[in-house]
Amino acid sequence: MSKAIGKTLIVVLLVGILAALVWGLTTEQNPFTTNARADNSAAPSELPSATVQKSTIESYVSGPGEIKGASSEKLEMKKNRYYKELLVGLNTRITKGTPLVKYTNGETLKAPYDLVVTETNLPKKAKQELTEEHYLQVTRVDSMNVDIAVGESDIANVHIGQEAEVTVGSDEKTTITGTVSAINEVGTYSSSGSKYTVTVSIPNEDGSILVGMSANLRIKTNEASDVLTVPVSAIKTGDAGTFVTIQHEDGTTEDKPVATGVSDGDKVEVSGDIHEGERVLLNELPAASSSSASSTSTSSASSSSAASSSSTGAQSSSTTSAN
Repeated sequence: MSKAIGKTLIVVLLVGILAALVWGLTTEQNPFTTNARADNSAAPSELPSATVQKSTIESYVSGPGEIKGASSEKLEMKKNRYYKELLVGLNTRITKGTPLVKYTNGETLKAPYDLVVTETNLPKKAKQELTEEHYLQVTRVDSMNVDIAVGESDIANVHIGQEAEVTVGSDEKTTITGTVSAINEVGTYSSSGSKYTVTVSIPNEDGSILVGMSANLRIKTNEASDVLTVPVSAIKTGDAGTFVTIQHEDGTTEDKPVATGVSDGDKVEVSGDIHEGERVLLNELPAASSSSASSTSTSSASSSSAASSSSTGAQSSSTTSAN
């Protein structure tokens, strides 16, 4: 009798397990785990949100560069003169008006501007006649140049005469105002986007900046004042275009199409049927579940053309100030 009861209990247990497995397959849930969202995605109420703000947003291109002299040229000797001596050394800053070469008649060749003599081609002995082959190779240093590579998406917003912020070496607290002095309109092709060389000139009257120093440049490329802005992660794209998801006070959500403008990489200008003070859902997962959550099907503006572009040589950056 006890054996029959035992067999019956085993059959009932097996039937129960089989029923549970069938239920799990039909509902796409694991019957042996606690109830959870099957796709591990966060519900709208669980997503972080931000407020639509009215502010001023500025975009920049920035990047490192090597400091060079403003120009380099050969200073020729006067004709019908005989060489006596070189009066200065190489690779040393020489101020404007300083005698560089002395002739046998007592005249001198003087520095036309602050410079560094980098190379000489002079007679080996005194009293030899100077010819067109003799010269001093000099670099002008009362003004310095720094080159920066700007991506094709930003180059249209860079112009001759535009101001640039320059920090020299590791002194990030001291900023020098430079000026865009040249733009090479022949770019260097890359599969990720062509780059164009922009030259920024900076003053160096006191001689504190040396040839070969490192520098970091920042050039403002765009500005939008008193505009609505949202975090770039609030921008999503789909079949209907670019949109944001508005979260109403009662917890309901609504997708609204928007047009994007100036972006600083963190925030982006938006226009459309949205208003200051409304809350938008961000395309970000809560911190507690971000490590295990799967990717959402929508993409943020930072990966689309709606957000600001970032050049590979010169990175986009900026500041945003709320009104």
